[in-house]
Amino acid sequence: MKKMNYIKSYKIFESNSYNYLLDREKAIDALNEGFIIVCGEKHRDFITKISNQIVDLGMENGERWVRDIILKSSRLTDRMDLLENVLKDQLDDFINSLKEYFTDEEIKQIKHDSVHPQQYMQGLDKYQDLIVDTIKDTDITLRYPTPFNYFKDFPISSQRRFSSVTLYGESGLGLDEYNPNSLKYMKSEGELFYPIEAICRKYHYLGMLLKKQEILLEWIDKIKSTINKETNYHLLSCLVDIIYKLAMDSNADDIILSIQSSTGVTDGFKTHKQVSDFISKKYQ
Repeated sequence: MKKMNYIKSYKIFESNSYNYLLDREKAIDALNEGFIIVCGEKHRDFITKISNQIVDLGMENGERWVRDIILKSSRLTDRMDLLENVLKDQLDDFINSLKEYFTDEEIKQIKHDSVHPQQYMQGLDKYQDLIVDTIKDTDITLRYPTPFNYFKDFPISSQRRFSSVTLYGESGLGLDEYNPNSLKYMKSEGELFYPIEAICRKYHYLGMLLKKQEILLEWIDKIKSTINKETNYHLLSCLVDIIYKLAMDSNADDIILSIQSSTGVTDGFKTHKQVSDFISKKYQ
């Protein structure tokens, strides 16, 4: 993606509407303190030393991950296919509008493939081996890691019925794996190796999420500074989709509404609910 040479503005997130942004220092500290409780105080120096290294690796791998999430967006692919095969007279204008955000090579790479974090874990094996060699089954304390509760403050969905689904659980970092009852069961089965092995993956995925959030902030600034009422309609739809891809659902609508308020652009740049309401009214 084109290098965004502009000053990042985080003022958009000073609003109380944006409650779900990870703080790197607080997030790492929550993982550190939680794993120190789980693995024992004797591992404090080891855990605090290695954690930032793994998070940095996660951010490095996360940059490739997020790039592919964007380039393989189904909305970009579908729009390209529609214009190439049906609305051919609009194709050139759409491609030219994409050049504001992507290189020519990236425009050629736009395609629809599934993206999984597991594909972006290069370099993690050495940390996994180091953790497994250092932390033993007998070190596990079976105490509740209260600091992990930090991640319960980050709901995945904006829907109230899914309010209990957060970054803490399986849809996020999967930290419920370290509840005492879960660990007791794994201990009885002789399987404590697996949660120990998984420690590095929790830090790595946190790094990926932090990079995703960082790139989201860049895209928000870029979109706010470039779109206007003359912007290609098809591009606006793709930019909305990029926001939905990069933001947690609990944040996405508020971000889009804020951009609307800042730019005055609403035609073609709508939340899913706004689109649904518009269609409902149109066909009443």
